Amino acid sequence: MRAASTGNSAAEQDLVEDDFDVSLVMLPYNDIVQYSRGEKDNDGNIQRKCQQAISEAFGLSSSCLGILCITDMPESYCNLRSQLLPLARILADEMKSGPVEENKLVVPEASY
Repeated sequence: MRAASTGNSAAEQDLVEDDFDVSLVMLPYNDIVQYSRGEKDNDGNIQRKCQQAISEAFGLSSSCLGILCITDMPESYCNLRSQLLPLARILADEMKSGPVEENKLVVPEASY
């Protein structure tokens, strides 16, 4: 991956000349579910696989992006995401006007 430059500064130009060796870390949804339940996969390596993916995504290496992509999400989550994303803008607009009361942000019946 190469960084794009606007060419504004020498430091920025130096940054652009370096190649970045980063990769997107992906983990299937079902692996996370199995891991959280303490289940084993066919190879018996689900714990190692999940921990390795987390380490690759969030580790201390300069190649870690701090992003873990969850793949193969159930359709119900996709529907929830499409409902949630528009609410993020409403929340951001609400926060621009000042502090938001905690009770406006908390949904007790949600499981988070």
